[in-house]
Amino acid sequence: YDENDLPSFAEKKVGQSTSLFYGPHVMPPELFRSIARGAGVHIYTEDNNMVDANDHFIMFHGSKTGNKTIYLKKKTDLVDIFMETVVARNVTQFSFPLRNGRTRVFYVGDVEKLKERHLIK
Repeated sequence: YDENDLPSFAEKKVGQSTSLFYGPHVMPPELFRSIARGAGVHIYTEDNNMVDANDHFIMFHGSKTGNKTIYLKKKTDLVDIFMETVVARNVTQFSFPLRNGRTRVFYVGDVEKLKERHLIK
């Protein structure tokens, strides 16, 4: 798209929907997050790390070594699944160190429910 005058990024509104066209083969993560945020998607991190989440779990894979921050949808508890430990209570964000290539998985929700099921101490 550098060689010609063709658009490399375009937006078209059709009724209640918005269609996007992005020509280059790789979309920068910052642009992807901006588009998702504009569509009302919750953004769990501002870093370029792999995140997979559902209602009760967040998997976070480090793309480089450093401190990471998870932004949660609401105040909640976090349990590190591999370590079987409560890492935070009643928080909307949580920061932790993570090395490149390492993965952490957190339970998101009421810690007492895990204790009742004897899944953590």
